[in-house]
Amino acid sequence: MICLFSPARDNFCQPSGKLSGNRPTLFHCGLRLMTLVCIAIQFSNLLSAQQPSMDESAEQRMKFMQQSGRTYDVTDKSGSRLRFVDEPALRWTNPVSGVSDGGLFFWCDQDGKPHAAAQIFLIPKTQRKWLHEFQSLSESTFTFNYEGRPVWSPKSAGVEFKPLPIAMRHVHLPEGD
Repeated sequence: MICLFSPARDNFCQPSGKLSGNRPTLFHCGLRLMTLVCIAIQFSNLLSAQQPSMDESAEQRMKFMQQSGRTYDVTDKSGSRLRFVDEPALRWTNPVSGVSDGGLFFWCDQDGKPHAAAQIFLIPKTQRKWLHEFQSLSESTFTFNYEGRPVWSPKSAGVEFKPLPIAMRHVHLPEGD
């Protein structure tokens, strides 16, 4: 799901396309999840240890990212509300593509388990348009509402966890007492 936001224009959302019209495979879902987790883990210690002092405009952009993330009312299939986590798991720039500011944010259940993630970032060369790109991390469905209307409701789970029998053959568990 991709949403565009501009302070000067109406905001709009539209579903992102699927490759070849096929449903994403377990491999693709797992790859997406592993990519998000690896990025967050890889850079979280580095960023927390070497967080540069933010100038005023960077602080304003962070507030905008947080405020725009909070505008979504997200509920799981049972109707329980998912909580937006204000602190980004990753704050980033990408000089190669021209992205000057962005963050990776999560929506979690009451136990702190993430069900959805979003990259919220400034579109290169615009300085005024923001892109919200969503990914399901949930084993069930949920709904994102914006200004009282549904804007994204995946028809199926974003991930499916399964045991890896091949991997389990190489795991040596300590014997119990």
